[in-house]
Parts: sequence; structure tokens; C-alpha cells
Amino acid sequence: MLQLDMTGYYDEELGRNMGIVGDFTDPELTELLRLVVDEYTDESTGRLETTCAYACSGKPFCYNLLMSRPFVLEESWI
Repeated sequence: MLQLDMTGYYDEELGRNMGIVGDFTDPELTELLRLVVDEYTDESTGRLETTCAYACSGKPFCYNLLMSRPFVLEESWI
């Protein structure tokens, strides 16, 4: 399962970013997601490494049930 949370959202101050969430996610799928983002987005879209802590978007629930997934959102939560 791939979770996309407001991906591609544009903010005049922040620009367009894709935050790759690294906690409570599958490391191999997250690395694949990094490769996909780098390959298929242009230089106007930045890639950020971020975390979202335990309660973010139901991630721990899926993680604890051993559901492999990467997660990308519109910006950094750090």
C-alpha cells in the first residue's frame, strides 16, 4: 500500500515539496519511493526527508500489523 497525503500540494511560500516519511514505514519500499520521486519529478519539486512520529495518519497501526508501506506527504513535519 502506498499512502499519498496531499502530494503535489503547492504553497506560494514553500513551493512544491514531497516529504518522504522515514519512521514507521517499510525501509525497502521507502527507498524505492525515493528513487521514483527523484526519477519522475522535475527540479521544481523538492524531496524532503521527514518523520511524522507515532500518531501520524494511522501509520503505526499499519506498521504494527506488518503492513508494508511507504508514505509521502506535501512537506516536512520536523
